[in-house]
Amino acid sequence: KYGDIKNKNAVMNKMFEEIKTVTSIEEYRNSFDKIVSEVYNEENKKPAGGSGGGGSMGSGGGGGMGTGAVDNIRVDDTIENLVIPETTNPPVSATEVNFKDLDGFDWAKDAVDVLAKNGIVNGVSENNFAPANTVKREEFVKMIAGALKLTGIEADVEFDDVDKSAWYYSSVCALTREKIINGVSATMFGIGDNITREDMAVILCRVYDFKKLTLEKQLTASFADEAAISDYALESVNKLAGLKIISGYEDGSFKPQSTLSRAEAAVVIHRFFTAAGLIN
Repeated sequence: KYGDIKNKNAVMNKMFEEIKTVTSIEEYRNSFDKIVSEVYNEENKKPAGGSGGGGSMGSGGGGGMGTGAVDNIRVDDTIENLVIPETTNPPVSATEVNFKDLDGFDWAKDAVDVLAKNGIVNGVSENNFAPANTVKREEFVKMIAGALKLTGIEADVEFDDVDKSAWYYSSVCALTREKIINGVSATMFGIGDNITREDMAVILCRVYDFKKLTLEKQLTASFADEAAISDYALESVNKLAGLKIISGYEDGSFKPQSTLSRAEAAVVIHRFFTAAGLIN
């Protein structure tokens, strides 16, 4: 059908809009099939049939691109070589948001702004960051993968609770591939579970090793509740505390099993990646 379409720019303009929301190659294929059928049927005066159904359609305006912008694009028979930008849920462009709900979170505002400008964090809506909300494991992984600019489209994971069509799939694949993350068991990643403070420390220390960083230790850290820190996380917690990437509470505790808010996650990620020279 695509070969018989006279106005191929109409297809490509719609696909430019659609690529902003799809999260997998399969969704992109389905969207392409659907758009081709719609344009083909429109040109041939036929009612649009149900072929494909790849999610909600964009406005079709090409995101402000003139029709001449697609004249030099070659459309191959396959699309396996396309790298689709990952989107979070909801797909809010970080460079276009102005968060209005950071009052009372002045200590986190700079970190949130920098990460947003670098496309590492998104809002939960156009103008809201929800700084007090807890961070799920898959959300934290998405932030880390974004900061590292890692994607895992070519990788695969076999966790029973990981949806291959979900917005977080590529990030989970990428960090699993690089041995930066593990599941909560051999078969479960822990989708929907809150990230704990000690697991956050473990993940960041694995990023430290992955990037072969050599940051200078600034202090010797110890926490009043060190006995409560899991054995697998103790070295990571102490290392990041010594580097002044993480800190404890006023009572000297670390609270390793406590959850992490979105504001706290932004501050820690910003502090770590800035110290490592990976973001400005």
